[in-house]
Amino acid sequence: MTAAKRLGEILAALNVRDRRMMDVWRIDLRTGAATLEVENPGDVAWWIADDELVVRACYGFTPQGGCEVRVRSDASAPWRTLLKTSPDEEAWPLSFSKDGRELFLKSSVGRDTMCAVAMDIESRREREIAAMDGFDAEEMLIHPVRRELDAVAFAPARRKWVVSNIALRADFEALARADDGDLGVVSRDRQRLLDHRQRI
Repeated sequence: MTAAKRLGEILAALNVRDRRMMDVWRIDLRTGAATLEVENPGDVAWWIADDELVVRACYGFTPQGGCEVRVRSDASAPWRTLLKTSPDEEAWPLSFSKDGRELFLKSSVGRDTMCAVAMDIESRREREIAAMDGFDAEEMLIHPVRRELDAVAFAPARRKWVVSNIALRADFEALARADDGDLGVVSRDRQRLLDHRQRI
């Protein structure tokens, strides 16, 4: 995990303490020093950090076969359940918004398909960002600095992007005209997208 504000550090999931589970370690890129940041209680599969590189969300599985997303307000606050799913639902946390108030997820909770949503971590109010009838959201493109959801990919037959960032719409349209393959974003900087084509 990385953050634009903390270029000298990264957070890494490592099973140093216990080979059966991944804790979060803060690594100083200048010295190589690693410090245990968050200890895994035993049921967490992965972690999400905010724009300050503070681990504030995690994802795990319930004994009933569903999943559970937990959040906390800051590094010293207790963890609390944001949502739980039934075994036939999914909710995958991906990133915090810039201000840390919302969590972006791919979610099928209360729906037949996966869509892109943002959930307020205090009120639990959810706003839908992108959905397509009958098809799951696949890739979600989140800006690494602004922490905004720029676009969401769906694949009804060929991959289709729903671009929520107006500034990127012309780029996606130009890339779509350049080649007949399915567009996949493999890298980006603050202005540009690097695409990969899967030819059908």
